Amino acid sequence: MNYPVKSAHVPAIWRHKGEVRIIGGDKMIVLDHDISYADVHKFMIKDDTLLKKQIFTKKDTTWEVVGSKGDIYTVRCEEGHWTCECVGYGFRRRCKHIASKKEKIEGKQ
Repeated sequence: MNYPVKSAHVPAIWRHKGEVRIIGGDKMIVLDHDISYADVHKFMIKDDTLLKKQIFTKKDTTWEVVGSKGDIYTVRCEEGHWTCECVGYGFRRRCKHIASKKEKIEGKQ
């Protein structure tokens, strides 16, 4: 992978259970070592020109969504049927991860 990766969003560091990831919008880099926020630019940078080009199409059916506590869930839309791997979806068959992704696709955000 060539660094720095360009993202339409400001990158952030996510640390969970010994893993370190840099996340910027739909981009994610898994690192084998910890870093400080001052070094994030070596791996990922925000590129404002990408935001206008980031368009979701009907071919996009699977996304990774970061939950409010930093967990990553897979959201899928197949033939108009939405699913998520989170516990909330398992109980209620709806969740905020799906709602968030639908809003982004429809351009409400």
